[in-house]
Order: sequence, then C-alpha cells, then structure tokens
Amino acid sequence: MARRGPGGREHWNTHLSALTSFTAHLPRPGLADHRPGRRLERRKAAILLLLYSEPFDRILGLTIDVDRRQVGSAEAASRCVVRLQIVTDARDVFDRLVSVEIAFWERVDARLRAEGRLALGQLLPMRVMATTPRCRVFDIAAQLQITVGAASKTVDRVEAAGHCVRRPNPADRRSSLIEMTEAGVTALADAEVVFEDEVQARVGAVLSPAELVQLVGLLDRLREAAR
Repeated sequence: MARRGPGGREHWNTHLSALTSFTAHLPRPGLADHRPGRRLERRKAAILLLLYSEPFDRILGLTIDVDRRQVGSAEAASRCVVRLQIVTDARDVFDRLVSVEIAFWERVDARLRAEGRLALGQLLPMRVMATTPRCRVFDIAAQLQITVGAASKTVDRVEAAGHCVRRPNPADRRSSLIEMTEAGVTALADAEVVFEDEVQARVGAVLSPAELVQLVGLLDRLREAAR
C-alpha cells in the first residue's frame, strides 16, 4: 500500500492505531451496525483510510489485518480483520442537490434583479406560458412541479405586473387560458439573455459537454423516482 509524503509509514501506523482503537472493539457484525454512533465511527474510519492510503476512486472496500501491537487493546489481543466499505450516503447526495439548487437560484436571481430584469420566480412560469399553447395554471404547476395553488398565485403576480392576461377557457369554464402580453414577451426575451449568460458561466463553463449529458441523465432518473 502506497504511503503519501515523507515519513508515510510512521503516519500510517499512528493513524492506523487511532483507526483500530474505535473499530476493533465493535461487536460482530460490527460495521454493519446502523446505530448513529456506529455510523459516525465508520465515517471516521473511512476518512482516515482515504487520507493515509492509496486513492480509492475505483476501490469499493478495503480489508486490513490488525495485530495486537497495532491495536494495543486487551479485547483485540488476538488477530482480527477490520473490513470497511466506503460508500456515499444517499442523504449526503440529497443534501448536496438541495444546496446546489438553492445556491444557483440565489445567484441567478440576484444577477437578474441587479440588471433590472424579471425575477427568476417570474421568468420560469412566463417561459411556460410562452411555450405552451392554450396555457393553463395546471400546465405551469405540472412543468415547474409546484402546487396548483402556488402556480395560481404566481400567475396573479405576473398578471399584476402587466406581463400576462387570463382569458376564459371555452373548453372548461372552471379554468382560464393564460396569454402573454406584448410587454411580457419583451421582458421575457430580455431576461433570457441574462439568464443564459449566468447559467453558462456557472454550469457550462464548469462542466464539459460529456459531463453535462451525464448529469442530465442522472437528474432525469432522480426526477422520475421522485414522482
């Protein structure tokens, strides 16, 4: 196993002792235990292994033989094996997705507002209005994955700003058809220029075309699973 930096072996031995001090005593099945305290210990162990061993970008698990001199514990006087499975917690993925969404929303919305354009909360529903024939509140709710009530209030705000109007729906008197006004079409076109520039700077300039395709595929799978 490769060691990193000068004195790598000494560093490894030191931290292996720390590692085994809180893993070797675990009762069998030990690391399979899902209690919060045990999960924390598993995470600490994984961090130590990542820092003081070979890169694990293609390795799912690692088996380490530990003898009593390394363990330094009466409980582990006999030879034992500690097996660690390095995995990504799905909850961490969820937290990162939410964090990224919030961060991107705030940055893009701030840029739009700074340049006197539509707020992002108006741009997105207006984009649906502009691209959906005979658009209804239900269509906006479905495409933006928000409630019908939230979509209706959003349309109220867009209409109050003079960017759309509601027309009677001849096919269904219980709903209205939403049409963009000329001022709304102009405002949306101006905002789209700023939106595209900001998104390109924060996404397109960071990820390669191949990475973008891969990311879209993964996000589509997660979206489908969330329905």
